[in-house]
Amino acid sequence: ETILNGLYRSKLRDYEAVPEGLADEVGDPSRDGLRLVPLKDSLILIKEDGIWRVTGESERTFSIKPLETTVFGRAPATWASFDNAAWGLSTQGLVRVTESGTERISRPIDDKIAALLTFPNVETLSHAVASESDGLYHLGCQLLSSDTKATGLWVFNNVTHAWTGPWTKPTKCGHVLFSADRI
Repeated sequence: ETILNGLYRSKLRDYEAVPEGLADEVGDPSRDGLRLVPLKDSLILIKEDGIWRVTGESERTFSIKPLETTVFGRAPATWASFDNAAWGLSTQGLVRVTESGTERISRPIDDKIAALLTFPNVETLSHAVASESDGLYHLGCQLLSSDTKATGLWVFNNVTHAWTGPWTKPTKCGHVLFSADRI
């Protein structure tokens, strides 16, 4: 069974087993869930129709509450856990979602991000990777609407709270190699 707006829970310590009845419907049934981002004390559920906070430690305490109903997720691969927050592309630009709310972090580059959000392949070509040790969030995206791959890179430095870019850097994905603590 597949529920478009379903959040499935597995059996305790049997993560591949999801019995019937352990799916919670969240938000609009016609809107897809995009990403589940882990934070220190909760999970942030990013959907096409809002953002939810998921908490609980057992079947009895499991809870899903709306966190933001006016910010809608976009481009699933841009969502990453960084600085105990979920960072990613939304209908409002690049946002940082904490357990208490949402903050738009793309204000200095809003004109560029607004243009990016109009591109036809933004959902499938955009991606991001975050490095806690470097304090950097890297957003790979198109620079032109005609691009058929991510051709640019915007980087947010969490120490200086500043954006750099766009750098012309074709990328398909990013990964943090934990053994070397490098992107």
